[in-house]
Amino acid sequence: MLGTTLGGRYQIYRYLGGGGFGRTYLAHDQHLPGTPDCVVKQLKPRINHPRAYDTACRLFNREAEVLYLLGEHAQIPRLFAHFEEQQEFYLVQEFVDGEVLSRSLRTGHCMGEIEALQLLKELLTILVFVHEQGVIHRDIKPSNLIRRRDGALMLIDFGGVKQINSDPDGDWTATTMAIGSAGYMPNEQLAGRPRYSSDIYAAGMVVLRAVTGRSPSKLPEEIRTGEICWRDRAPQIGDPLADIITNMTRYDFRERYVTAAETLAALAKIEPAVLATATSNMSEAIRVDTLAAPEGDYASKSLTDSRGASAKILPFLRSGECAKTQRSVSYKTGVQRTGLRRTEAHGLRPIPSFSASCEAQLPADSTDDNTVTESMPSERLPAPRHLAPPPPSQMYGQQAKHRHESRRNTSHRDQPSSMGSSTTATSSNASSSNASSSNISSSNTSSSDHYRSQGDQHFQNQQYGHAITAYGLSLRANPDDYILWFKQAMALEHLNHHEEAIACYHKVLKLQHQDYFAWSKLGKALETLERYDEAVDAYTQVLQIQPQNYWAWHDQGRALEASQHFETAIASYDQAIQLKPDFQLAIDSRKRLLCQLQEVDRLYHLQHYDEALQSCLETVQTNPNDPLAWLTQGMTLENAQYYQAAVEAYEKVLSLDPQDTLAQFRRAGVLEKLGRYQEAAIAYRNVTRLQSQNYWAWNDLGRMLETLQRYDHAMVAYNKALALQPTLETAIAGRDRVIAQLQQRSSGFKTTDTRSVTRGTA
Repeated sequence: MLGTTLGGRYQIYRYLGGGGFGRTYLAHDQHLPGTPDCVVKQLKPRINHPRAYDTACRLFNREAEVLYLLGEHAQIPRLFAHFEEQQEFYLVQEFVDGEVLSRSLRTGHCMGEIEALQLLKELLTILVFVHEQGVIHRDIKPSNLIRRRDGALMLIDFGGVKQINSDPDGDWTATTMAIGSAGYMPNEQLAGRPRYSSDIYAAGMVVLRAVTGRSPSKLPEEIRTGEICWRDRAPQIGDPLADIITNMTRYDFRERYVTAAETLAALAKIEPAVLATATSNMSEAIRVDTLAAPEGDYASKSLTDSRGASAKILPFLRSGECAKTQRSVSYKTGVQRTGLRRTEAHGLRPIPSFSASCEAQLPADSTDDNTVTESMPSERLPAPRHLAPPPPSQMYGQQAKHRHESRRNTSHRDQPSSMGSSTTATSSNASSSNASSSNISSSNTSSSDHYRSQGDQHFQNQQYGHAITAYGLSLRANPDDYILWFKQAMALEHLNHHEEAIACYHKVLKLQHQDYFAWSKLGKALETLERYDEAVDAYTQVLQIQPQNYWAWHDQGRALEASQHFETAIASYDQAIQLKPDFQLAIDSRKRLLCQLQEVDRLYHLQHYDEALQSCLETVQTNPNDPLAWLTQGMTLENAQYYQAAVEAYEKVLSLDPQDTLAQFRRAGVLEKLGRYQEAAIAYRNVTRLQSQNYWAWNDLGRMLETLQRYDHAMVAYNKALALQPTLETAIAGRDRVIAQLQQRSSGFKTTDTRSVTRGTA
């Protein structure tokens, strides 16, 4: 098979793998510039009867139509072609350059909670699209998930016709075997009756593989119910997320989530609580580490940059490890030591990292303070300051510092009059008064911490009203704690108290004006209340702090679009895409707006050909005399290789505007592709009449005349092109070919003349 060219186009050069249903190869597409890689899947339906072959062809074509449709999603490989040769079926798909998830899930390594949440969201988002097309994947597993080099997760291997029932005594209905992979396939799928929830089960098992570090076959089951026992093997996963994963992987499909959309909605509800828990755990972990570390450790370890945004993440904020004892590194000396992490020693879960890209930048033994900085890989923005701990001096605020000093120097503090107003009080009375003050201060601190913890617990349990009350009580003692104000705002938003939430965000920004995440949340709250101009201002503040924040550019574009500043909105979307070319949300937002505005030429130049064509059709229906719409329609049809329809569109343009040079030029090119060289030559000649200085038109005219073997005229055209552009290589090469043809013709004439003279003399 290696070295074989299939379909007259795809040259096989590497075997990737295969099984009973077919084989997969890597091939070069010889019809495209640079012969790019593509994946060729050879499907071998088991056929032993002619009528079964007809059924196989019909099903194969139907399956290919589904794959073409699925390929419209940016995270599913596109299907380039499908064809049949010698009763074998072939699919040609996009080659995905990246790392298979199964390789990154090392045995003994457990993914952190935030990473697991992100992985699940990405996978479910793809499945929502797949299920909306009426398709069940049936084989979701780590080896069918690829993390592209740009960070996007790709879902591959949607199968095709796996096996055809070839029983000649049957009713000639095609059936598909129960396919899937052991450990990721639920019972109903094993029985050959997959459902949408079968994909949900498989997605849950992928995450279990990631968070436990164990393959599904090594996870024990509850004997009576058949449910998977896994929670004790993933202590880094909190109860809200664990409950969702458990519901995804129920033994009985009737107890699972029904669709990916339903599962994604459940994730959306717990995500703020998971983030809030991470924030709380981080703060506690930093506090514990600060108390345990020698004084001065944090002096050389700034956690925020000059703008206040989080710039560094401590080494212990990486993904959880499955092993209970791990290596840790002294911040100062770099000396390794084995034992429980400080967070574990104090009964806290290890804090998971916030992105796989962060973890990739933190080798297991790294102690470099500059390992993770704000200049992270472009796929993920730096963690918001609310998700990365501020330095202790900021976290506890000046009040905590004063409380600490008051415990050591209470004799130097002024006492309230009720505790000792007499200037003649005895030394014992003063001492008693100081002790009372210290006790009250300590009591206030303890009470504030208690209310904060209560608020976090209520938030995690989605009891947002109770959380608001608890945070409010804590804020009485800590009115300058901006993190408390931020949590209060988030809780208020969950109850749709957006005005109050906005007031809290303003309080955060009064205390921390450079907090980009608070500005972003403020913008979204303002959008909810349809205060779009104010939202634009908020996003502008984000961009002043973080000009590379592509999410902020998109959000600003959305707010501008809502306020009907369409051109500025498109510019914001453009900027987001420029910063992150594969930012699909921004691409879709810009495309949708351009369609709404019927900007057909811009849609075409952005290669949104289907949308451009649709917009053209709508435009010419309302205004059949719009030459721009017809021109763009022609270019779109030409790009889709509908050449005859493209010619007709260009001719419509020329009937409306005979002087349209671009339409003449494009029409000539399409006529050439159709092999109508005489007409193409006339069209190129018309272009040179309209634009006598267009050296490309002269060059193409020369090529057409050369093809028609009108070498004298071709020489004139090439010379004209070179007079305008002496370095035009295509014209130089064309002229050389024509000269050779003329010399050959001249030589033939001389030979003929010589023979004639000889015969005459004789």
